[in-house]
Amino acid sequence: MTDFGAFAEEGDKGVLLLTSDSTNAEKAGFTPSEKIVSGTLANLFRTYKSKRVIISSFATNIHRIQQVADMAMKFNRRLSFFGRSMLRNVELARELGYLKIDSKIIIPIEDIYRYSGNQLIIMTTGSQGEPFSGLVTMSKGENKSVTLSEHDVIFMLASIIPGNEKAVYNTINRLFSLGCEVVYEREKNIHASGHASAEELRIILNLVRPQYFVPVHGESRHMVRHSQLAQDIGMSPRNIFMMENGEVLTFSKGSPPKIREHVQSGAILVDGNATSEIKSQVMKERRDIAEDGVLVAAASIDDRGMLLSPIAIETQGVFISDDTHEIYNELYAAAENAVKELSGGRVSIDALKRNIKTKIRDVLRRHNSSFAVVLPVISVKRPGYYYDDMHYEKEFF
Repeated sequence: MTDFGAFAEEGDKGVLLLTSDSTNAEKAGFTPSEKIVSGTLANLFRTYKSKRVIISSFATNIHRIQQVADMAMKFNRRLSFFGRSMLRNVELARELGYLKIDSKIIIPIEDIYRYSGNQLIIMTTGSQGEPFSGLVTMSKGENKSVTLSEHDVIFMLASIIPGNEKAVYNTINRLFSLGCEVVYEREKNIHASGHASAEELRIILNLVRPQYFVPVHGESRHMVRHSQLAQDIGMSPRNIFMMENGEVLTFSKGSPPKIREHVQSGAILVDGNATSEIKSQVMKERRDIAEDGVLVAAASIDDRGMLLSPIAIETQGVFISDDTHEIYNELYAAAENAVKELSGGRVSIDALKRNIKTKIRDVLRRHNSSFAVVLPVISVKRPGYYYDDMHYEKEFF
């Protein structure tokens, strides 16, 4: 139970800064107790007593795992855990005494075939639609240990984290397509949130009475609502800091706190043996090539811009729906015209590349609305041109 007295005691001592979880700041009232889930689980096991039960939950929710283990004992079922994080958390929690499960009811996932469906509970991850989680691979028919059918019922014992809705509902739809029954509706009381609701957040703010406040954990809308709760109890907006990931709030004696610097934060790109912070331009380039393909137009010219040989065009992943031969003839003609328009004098290589890209894009869009990446490559036989930039430059649409 929450020790409100301890919060009040710290508030009496004086608190410089409170940072508080904002996830449920939009939800009025109080978050229900975990006790409601045990009653719901018991009713579900009675309802689906003839089916195999697959339960998805957070691997870190040790209390939920204990509730499921208690149901396994009560309804005389064997319990099998699937997924690396689930197995590891169960192992550690049992070693530390936080989980109390009779070893005789636990079976390895490899041995589930020895039991009929109504004797089994399989507990796995995937309640948020994580791509490689146990439940998701089962829903796709890619799991080597568990094959789902109309003889299975799935209990999703977690609420959907904001932003995960599409992945979760895609998983649920696949499960229904396999003939499974899926229990996921919030009104069935199958999950009690681990996040405080608005009234509880207001109580903590009143008890702690911080000098400064930073709402954390949640989307921007949740943190804004939380900051409004703080203002409702009398905090000045000047003492509330809305921060982004990576920002540093600095406290100095004799002056109010300020956001002064940034530290590295966010996703890290692992590409082969290279690891670095994701660069948005690199990811945009990869996205464009992956989605629309690339067209390379190579031209060899002399120092007056005259073509020395026919332009070569190669494509990878570019979809051309109409007559291929006709379109390629237009592409060659467009590229040659782009070179001829700027030939005969001292011309910028960059201007020439831009002109080629413009002409080729016009042809692609006119025929099939293609947004392919166009990459001109210019080779000059003799010196005499000046360059706005590198001789060979990747310019993406």
